[in-house]
Amino acid sequence: MYPLIETICIKNGVVQNLEYHQKRVEKSIRELSPKICCFQLIDLIENNPTQLKNTVRCRIEYTDISTKIEYFQYQPRNIERLKLIFSDQIDYHLKFANRSELDKLTMLKADCDEILIVKNGCITDTSFTNIVFCKDNRFVTPKYPLLCGTRRQYLIDKGILQEQEIAYNDLKKFESVILINAMLDLNIERKINIKNIVI
Repeated sequence: MYPLIETICIKNGVVQNLEYHQKRVEKSIRELSPKICCFQLIDLIENNPTQLKNTVRCRIEYTDISTKIEYFQYQPRNIERLKLIFSDQIDYHLKFANRSELDKLTMLKADCDEILIVKNGCITDTSFTNIVFCKDNRFVTPKYPLLCGTRRQYLIDKGILQEQEIAYNDLKKFESVILINAMLDLNIERKINIKNIVI
């Protein structure tokens, strides 16, 4: 089932939301290898200094016995149109390096930039982000994401996001959506009009 990955944002040398990443790593290892002691992410990052500036994507691939760390300069994708894709079988509750099932669904995006996955009638995530729905300065995120993202959990804990079960036919109740993940903060300048979600 291994390896898993953890993607961590480093801005101008400052590691973002490390506590949340550490908790997810520990939870994942407990589920897959309950007798293994978990490593500390900060030790890996401190032992691998980088000269990259601005926003850096730190990718850590790990198993129960090994780790591999890489750094990349980050450039966000331009996402303007989302295609609804229905899959009741998809499971990505742990952040596995193997994304083959997500990749198969992504191939169905047609002329859109990204997919938005519907599972058991409810909105979940895109192939690489959690999603936030906006209306009247209120921010709502699906109650049942494919993956509980670190940014998502941080914003929930801060009271900025509220969880809500959102059926795919509830989309018309919202004005726009914002994609979030470890690298993408809740930025209203990146809002996507709800009309740009197509079936």
